[in-house]
Amino acid sequence: MWLLAGLSIGVPVLLATYIRSYRDVFESISTPADEVLGDIADPVVEAHYREVMKSVGIENPEQVAIRETQGLGPMVVGSQGQGVLYVPHLMVSLSNPEHALRISQPLDDQDEQQRNSEPDTRQPRVEVLFDGKVGDMTPEDRQTILEHGGPLLPNERELDYIIGHEAAHLLHDDTRRSAITAAAAVVGAHLSLKLYNRVVHERWPRLAVRGVLPYSLLVGCMASAAILVAGMIEEAEADIESARALQCADVAVGLVDKKLRQNMKARELGASSTVTESGNDLASWRHPPLTLQRRYLQWVAHEQQELRRALGHTTADNDKNKDGSDDDDDENSSRPSAGESVDAMATLLLVEYA
Repeated sequence: MWLLAGLSIGVPVLLATYIRSYRDVFESISTPADEVLGDIADPVVEAHYREVMKSVGIENPEQVAIRETQGLGPMVVGSQGQGVLYVPHLMVSLSNPEHALRISQPLDDQDEQQRNSEPDTRQPRVEVLFDGKVGDMTPEDRQTILEHGGPLLPNERELDYIIGHEAAHLLHDDTRRSAITAAAAVVGAHLSLKLYNRVVHERWPRLAVRGVLPYSLLVGCMASAAILVAGMIEEAEADIESARALQCADVAVGLVDKKLRQNMKARELGASSTVTESGNDLASWRHPPLTLQRRYLQWVAHEQQELRRALGHTTADNDKNKDGSDDDDDENSSRPSAGESVDAMATLLLVEYA
């Protein structure tokens, strides 16, 4: 029975591995009505997303379908050759500096007695927080919108990191890994509990788990814990993969800080009951806590800073050697040294997404 239960959990996720063949069925079952708008309509943003995927390690990013949604995502389903990336419409708009964006909030300053005595036919008054092109939006504008309870609006580099995170899930084949983990967790919990009952039955019979309901609840809890931990590991691996591949760990740390501030603001206004005092959101149970994300991303950022510092010393040493090697023959002086080649290549990697 528990083997069938494990398979029943794993099979749907395995089918999602080949999502391109069952995309319409998947979207009709797993998403609200009219949530998916269709394939991404902006060719500039689509091309950029595929460049980011390639930088993360996706060999054929053109095989990944990119779908635009009302608000679902960002998320990916499937594998490299059968993957689908779901991106919210707002995120697509933020990815193109030429897109026009208007963000406003309603003003509730009408007189209460007037509203009660006669119908109000006036247009609702709003305060415009931003109105212009995405490329003209400053960090101060984004912070103002966030402080007024608006959405978190990532900048260009932060958007690259987010897309890179989703691409890393495809690179690691996390859909299939999740399917295997779910099936193995249920079956493994069942076998572990069976072994436990067999060991304690002879010596401590009172400690044995008896009854279908207690047994099922315990198996469910053990399997859920395993799936939760495995999911958090997958998310952390995707965070680190994106930050390293795009050389943007410091950007990722800044994005986590913004999320923490957003959560704390929601807690302060009473808009969320799942935010802890440290800013972590218990509703995001599948992702590592934000404070933990910040810690390991800071470690990656420190790693990248040390690499830049080492590259800077290498460049200085190469310049000194070059100044002292004027007497070398023309053949040797015209050929770059190995150190110079490595330094040039590493510099290209560092500034590619600057």
